[in-house]
Amino acid sequence: MPRPDFSTSELSKKLFAKLPFTQKAIREALYWTHESMALAVIWSSPVTRLGERLGQAFLKSQVPDPWMRRQLKPDYKLGCKRILVSNDYYPALQRKNCELITWPIANIVEQGIRTSEGIEHRVDCIVFATGFDVPKSGTPYPVLGVGGRELAKEWQRGAQAYKSINVSGYPNLYIMFGPNSGPGHNSALVYMEQQIAYAVKGIRTILDSNLKMLDVKPDVQARHNADIQKRLAKTNWNSGCKSWYLTEDGFNATMFPGFATQYAAQMSKFDVKAYRQVKADVIA
Repeated sequence: MPRPDFSTSELSKKLFAKLPFTQKAIREALYWTHESMALAVIWSSPVTRLGERLGQAFLKSQVPDPWMRRQLKPDYKLGCKRILVSNDYYPALQRKNCELITWPIANIVEQGIRTSEGIEHRVDCIVFATGFDVPKSGTPYPVLGVGGRELAKEWQRGAQAYKSINVSGYPNLYIMFGPNSGPGHNSALVYMEQQIAYAVKGIRTILDSNLKMLDVKPDVQARHNADIQKRLAKTNWNSGCKSWYLTEDGFNATMFPGFATQYAAQMSKFDVKAYRQVKADVIA
């Protein structure tokens, strides 16, 4: 008689149903485990070097071919590019129907791809997967501000905002998962939950104070972004590699240079003095 297949998810469901407190306990454990990873991912530290050695040891254990290991070994600091967690990536590359080619593509030819060393690789299908273009992706639809300003144009060379959520000149606009709120180590939901709570505080302030609008002051936004970029300069993301975190000139409009707990702390208070306020019965 075959043994029943109890997947991890099914076992978890049964555990949570029988002992509901375990769900919160596991979530807390996952949160603080990932939070501690910031010490390796965000800043260069002894923990970073330990993580790199563990990664290299894992690569050696998974890939016996020295040539392939050399092609797969990163030449940048841990965390400089996005970390992908996978148990089947290395085995997949070593399958008989897979070939790892790291030469740059010279051009597309009739039968496939010609790489820079002059070899033509015949293929049936090309998947053009070059990653994200987050730093200058603009907005999914036109967002107009005071005096006809257009947010997508202002963000072409790198997005900026106040606490990732407000942009000066665009009153009453609250952005979810905006500039410099990307985590490299923890769940994005943690950041978005804080942003939602912050937006609610802003909207309540508008309603309770009978305001027509709240618009973050330009000097407040400028100081906030200057501080963010100063802190980012000391992170692994800005340590020299090319990634989708950065614009072409090296501006990091994507990541938050700190712990998730630090981001939550900065969002815990809505400082109305940081905003230009206009009463509902006053024409701006």
